[in-house]
Amino acid sequence: MKVLGFGIQQSRGVKSGVIVDLSAAEQAIRLAVAAADTMANLVVDIVNFSCRGMKSAHVIAQIPIGERTVTIRDIRRVLSEGSRLASCQDRPVIYSMPVSFRLDGEQDVADPRDMIGRTLGVDMHVITAAAAPLRNLEHCINRAHLSVEHVVVTPLASALSSLVEDEAELGVVCVDFGGETTATSVFSTILDDQNMVTLPSLHGMDGHISKCPRSILSHIIRARVEELGGVLF
Repeated sequence: MKVLGFGIQQSRGVKSGVIVDLSAAEQAIRLAVAAADTMANLVVDIVNFSCRGMKSAHVIAQIPIGERTVTIRDIRRVLSEGSRLASCQDRPVIYSMPVSFRLDGEQDVADPRDMIGRTLGVDMHVITAAAAPLRNLEHCINRAHLSVEHVVVTPLASALSSLVEDEAELGVVCVDFGGETTATSVFSTILDDQNMVTLPSLHGMDGHISKCPRSILSHIIRARVEELGGVLF
């Protein structure tokens, strides 16, 4: 990705992500976009934006498919059902992502396509936002002659732009400090036994790691990491 231009303008008419003065916010947006236009020598007319009042939830949805193979259409149907269950009139879904699928009750299916089953389920991570602040922000942006393409989940965007794949897989908390708000995102994966460093029974030491010499622990962990093919520093 290459940054062609940017615009910085003092925030006006917005407090903690909520419009409090429509005209002032519109003017600030116009000035910031104009500065970016000039630097990039382009005309910006489509933008993404974020808002406050976001909430995340874990949703489980399930649909019958009959005794046949799972198709892309079935996957789209069950994802749509999950979004429907999570949304309500005053909290639309702005982001959703399947964590894993279920086939006839069997969990943790990564890709159910072309597998045979009667029921298809999905575990989803869904993020909703308060409808009123969302509408007012989009209205303010439209008044500046801009179209909204996507609503961005700021904590997720910050994490994806700063974390490496290994950090997200092992589990990490990303904290995004802002001027008036602080957002956090948590990445957590339950590892199976093959990807974990475990300690065998510590004979003669009552099983307490605090009583085990560091040299023994280092030897155990080093051997286990080498077995996993890890890199030792």
